[in-house]
Amino acid sequence: MNRKTNYRFVTAVLVLVLAVAVIPSSAEGEDIYFTAVNDTLNKLDAATMPFYDKDQYYVPYKIFDDLSLGVYYTYNKENHTLTFFNRRNTLIFQLLLGYSYDNNQQYRESAVNKNNTLYIPIKFVCERFGLDFQVIKTPVQVIRVVSDAELSQNEFKDKFYNRIVSEGKDYLGTGQDTTPSPGTPTYPGVSPTPSDGPKVIPEVYLSFDCFLTGDKESEKRDGLKNLLDTLEEHGVTAAFFLTGDFIDSERDTVIRIIGMGHTVGLLVPESGADYNDLTDLQGVIDYLDRSNKLLDSYTFTKTKLCRVRSELQDSDMELLRDQLWDAGFAAWGWTMDADNSVNTTAWQTAQRWTSEIMEYAGNMEPVVFRMEVKEETYRAVASLINFLDDEDAVIRTITPAKDPNKTIR
Repeated sequence: MNRKTNYRFVTAVLVLVLAVAVIPSSAEGEDIYFTAVNDTLNKLDAATMPFYDKDQYYVPYKIFDDLSLGVYYTYNKENHTLTFFNRRNTLIFQLLLGYSYDNNQQYRESAVNKNNTLYIPIKFVCERFGLDFQVIKTPVQVIRVVSDAELSQNEFKDKFYNRIVSEGKDYLGTGQDTTPSPGTPTYPGVSPTPSDGPKVIPEVYLSFDCFLTGDKESEKRDGLKNLLDTLEEHGVTAAFFLTGDFIDSERDTVIRIIGMGHTVGLLVPESGADYNDLTDLQGVIDYLDRSNKLLDSYTFTKTKLCRVRSELQDSDMELLRDQLWDAGFAAWGWTMDADNSVNTTAWQTAQRWTSEIMEYAGNMEPVVFRMEVKEETYRAVASLINFLDDEDAVIRTITPAKDPNKTIR
């Protein structure tokens, strides 16, 4: 090392030592930390100061108020759960039972309550959602969560170094009672009381597909009866898409659906007696007309609504939808296929549904919820309605529009 380089190195070390020297230690003996999200450094806050315990850094869950991270959350007071979610994963903290789980497995990591604030093990959460977790070594350490940042770790440190030193000195050197409270973290067993998260209002269209093909027809009938009872109990209406065979064989149930104020649509399977596949447009239209005549003969009601159960490409489905519109029918699709998110218990299933719905809400998008009616459908739907009620969700009714808020597909 030459003399000039050695001089610069010694100078840098002295600056760091002096900076640390001017920042007094916390009177309570606790470390203090800044938090940062991407390229933003947050202010020090005694009420929500992160802490290190049992080999984990804990930060307030509201660090995810910063939507640039692409991870959202919802807190359910009734069931004592804190849920983080995006399209990649769903992570649920069971606050009373002291564990967490996601789409893959159960974990021992838990959220904790300290000074009436709910804290989460931030490194663990970052790992579940593919975020970068950093602890930047400065006179006051910085806990940084990164999803998409322009500044590298060293660049971030260089940019905010003077501010970190200045605010750290002010925070600990004012002589005021601004140091973190010595409260002991409360681990599960005591109900936490975090404040509500950012208010987003979910907008949901509930819809159910009804047909009696395949096994367990009697169980499906019982499931539909229980589902109608559940919706009536909660004062909620939905859309029911029925096949022609269902209308023909379940006249009393169809009358009850309409009598309760629910919307009725016609369900178009991949193939049927009137057509071999969906490329036979006239056959599909003949099927819809025949089903409508059955509906009219039993209930004195016709419908323009229909739903096509198919995995057609988007362009083919759009063409079919336009053709059906020209024939007098409005085809509604769905944005959320609830059958893909069925879990072990009805409550867990509803929790996963709610997490997905809240993700749409975070993006200011309505949800068209679709599910096939089966024997146990009503149990999960009852829990879902309770969850949505906690979130002040708006449950809307499907109407015969060609482009209903651009949510059909």
